[in-house]
Amino acid sequence: MKQATVLAVDDTLESLQLLTDILGSEGYRVLPADSGELALESVVHTRPQLILLDLRMPGMDGFEVLRRLKELPGSRDIPVIILSAVTDAEQRVEGLRLGAMDFVSKPFQRDELLARVKTHVELDLARRRLEQQASDLQDTNARLEIEIAERRLAQGDMQRLTIYLQQANESLTRAKAAAEQAHQQLLQSDKMASMGHLAAGVAHELNNPISFVASNLGVLGQYLDDIFAITAAYQNAEDCMTQPCAALDAVFQLKEDKDFDFIQTDARQLVQESQEGLERVTTIVRNIKNFSRTGDTTWTWVDLRAGLESTLNIVWNELKYKCTVTKDYGEAAPVWGAASQLNQVFLNLLVNAAQAIPDRGSIHIATGQRGAEVFVAISDTGQGMDAETLARIFEPFYTTKPVGQGTGLGLSLSHEIIQAHHGRIMVDSVPAQGSTFTLWLPTHPPASETAPA
Repeated sequence: MKQATVLAVDDTLESLQLLTDILGSEGYRVLPADSGELALESVVHTRPQLILLDLRMPGMDGFEVLRRLKELPGSRDIPVIILSAVTDAEQRVEGLRLGAMDFVSKPFQRDELLARVKTHVELDLARRRLEQQASDLQDTNARLEIEIAERRLAQGDMQRLTIYLQQANESLTRAKAAAEQAHQQLLQSDKMASMGHLAAGVAHELNNPISFVASNLGVLGQYLDDIFAITAAYQNAEDCMTQPCAALDAVFQLKEDKDFDFIQTDARQLVQESQEGLERVTTIVRNIKNFSRTGDTTWTWVDLRAGLESTLNIVWNELKYKCTVTKDYGEAAPVWGAASQLNQVFLNLLVNAAQAIPDRGSIHIATGQRGAEVFVAISDTGQGMDAETLARIFEPFYTTKPVGQGTGLGLSLSHEIIQAHHGRIMVDSVPAQGSTFTLWLPTHPPASETAPA
């Protein structure tokens, strides 16, 4: 492979030297830049295959560099990996929104950095090769058209040449479609991995405040019990007093004004409700971490029901206002696969089911096993699909949703994921009655396979 060029942008010279040493040892050509201005000048003179960009820099920061890259001719499609110690989730999301493809947190692991650099460099090179092939086909097409006009060939030769020209045009169209499909699917997968990484990071950061708030509430509950025990002892002492006391009368009046009996009851209930709320937040955070598993394509034995439960918690806000969800989980053996990819399929099917319901309806989820296969069936009472739509639902970029509300890649990617797991997707649908998507997966992988290529 031709030597790839990586532009490293960081205002710290030690970081630039470390990146140069690591990437240089793997054969990359590294262009160091210690400011945003110098980075943009480097892009103008030498187009890199990848940019590693720090966010916090004096003068022009990383966000401004991302904005300027969109305006530079030929630089909009250069992949950018944010390489920063920024932990604020909103800033990371802003970086992705401005066009960054990925991010790696500082301090980074050498192997993780090299793996992400290799992925994005290969993606960029593949996209440029496809663009070059499409350009070559266009040039061939133009030359053939000129040849037809200039040579005024005999009718028979003209017909043969016209047929050849039509075939060339069809090849060009197919090549463009294939290039766009491959590019969009790679971008979609990479964006999902980046957002999953962000979700897992946010969940991890939430764990600490949740833990100490839960601990504080537990201690506060004990303190309230102690305080109320003390006040009960005072109450007993009050009952023993026989002589009038103005100060004691003021205490009695204050207790009545503040409704002390209600405060005792309500304070305990408030602490209990707060602890229950924290338990719900802890469950949600755990489900986010289980669902995302950023970049984890490791194949292992997967419990489908656990994946469904995690995914349901993630999309519950999408479902609860439109439908009721019922579950019929039968016995189902674990399957060999990538949990994060299967969770993504569940997510796509559940969101599609909710969006197919116009007002209110229901979604039913069932699992079970038949012989050497397990199944997951997701049914909805939505609008259903006609035969023409059913025939095309797994085509890339095909969607029945309004412009801007769907990419047409969800079911296509789901179909590819299930095929990679040696399974299949069956669809039953009746217009105006609803649809059922059934996933069938083998209980054991092929004898020669431990993980997919």
